[in-house]
Amino acid sequence: MSIRPLGHSTYPTVTSLSTGSCLLRYGIAVVAVGLATLLSLYLRPYSYTTPFLFFYPSIIIAVWIGGLKPGLLATVLASVSANFFLLAPYNDFSTDVANLLRTLFFGLTFASICWLADLARKNLHSEAIAAKELAEKTLAQFRANIDSMSEGMYVIGIDGKRLLTNPAYFRIHGFDPGCSPDAISPLLERYDLNGRLLLPEEWPVARALCGETVVQQQQRVRRIDTGTEVIVRVNATPVRDS
Repeated sequence: MSIRPLGHSTYPTVTSLSTGSCLLRYGIAVVAVGLATLLSLYLRPYSYTTPFLFFYPSIIIAVWIGGLKPGLLATVLASVSANFFLLAPYNDFSTDVANLLRTLFFGLTFASICWLADLARKNLHSEAIAAKELAEKTLAQFRANIDSMSEGMYVIGIDGKRLLTNPAYFRIHGFDPGCSPDAISPLLERYDLNGRLLLPEEWPVARALCGETVVQQQQRVRRIDTGTEVIVRVNATPVRDS
């Protein structure tokens, strides 16, 4: 029987960056621009010198959370808000050529940034999906390999919880493979070949969790409920994350 404690492994978890309803995503864009507007108004007259400053992060937040269209909405709202409140004549739309050009430049620049940010967002999402699929495929192959083994084997995490147990492990100890591994563990007592009861800290799995490698340790395993015994050779080794 081979026992392989496995270091803590984290498989990629994919969370859609566009999670939520359409209303929520567009609502975030409106709220972000609204907060930027309030902050700019609060800091008047200092914000008059850099009227678009606080709209930069609001647009980035909108496009990263909501996607391209909410980002473009935030850009339009920010352009209108800055032109109306923060460019002369203030509290009215500015028709001055210089101010119109500033507003147009801001809008076009951040429309381009929204496109690039949305592209990066989609690439990140695609990479996360690919990583998740690869992890699931690798895990499925690993499960198939250990399930086909004639040796009993189980994999545990660094916290001592079982992650995988193959059918051979159950058969060796006379249990149905459908049993819960955690339920059968208390039914097993482990002795050395001289009949001495092994303490939990002497079990190969406990030693492996402490960093040791155990090779071909012979022990008698007794089922408390039936009194049946089997003699097994146990290997245990820690598998550390690279």
